[in-house]
Amino acid sequence: MSGGGPLMNLGVYCVQASRYTLGEEPISATAQFGPVTRPDLYKEVEESITWQLNFPSGAVATSTSSNKSSVDRFFASADKGFFELSPAVSYGPFRGRSSEGEFDFPVINQQAAQMDGIAKVILEGNQLPEHISGIEGRKDMKVLEAIYKAAESGNKVYLSKATNKSARSPDTSRQ
Repeated sequence: MSGGGPLMNLGVYCVQASRYTLGEEPISATAQFGPVTRPDLYKEVEESITWQLNFPSGAVATSTSSNKSSVDRFFASADKGFFELSPAVSYGPFRGRSSEGEFDFPVINQQAAQMDGIAKVILEGNQLPEHISGIEGRKDMKVLEAIYKAAESGNKVYLSKATNKSARSPDTSRQ
């Protein structure tokens, strides 16, 4: 009734984290629905879904969103190291580490800090940055639609070139 299952609820954060971390847009998606263990609850939406996003650089993001587990983790690895956030998308407090050591995040109410920042931009009469104006959310939705289509069809789904135009340029210093 809410318009989707765990992909729409929390999976969007996995998609967004992959896009932001890589600084590029996915070019294709494959996906698989997980087993339904509670058919009485999951008649119209998925109980779990796993997907793979392929990016122009050759990077692959593999993600799972499920109502069957309570894992809240983002892990990224590359030739020169890794980083991990766990929890990654909940209300915190956030913890993380990298191949260089532990992260030291302040313990704050992230939602309040976000709303204060947005209010400040509006009160100053400035235009909202693209990442909070809805444009990024629209890009995420196109990727979510491709993931659903891939899971339903069993085929790789290619995203349009218009979807792949990123307002962000990759930061090659992170490699």
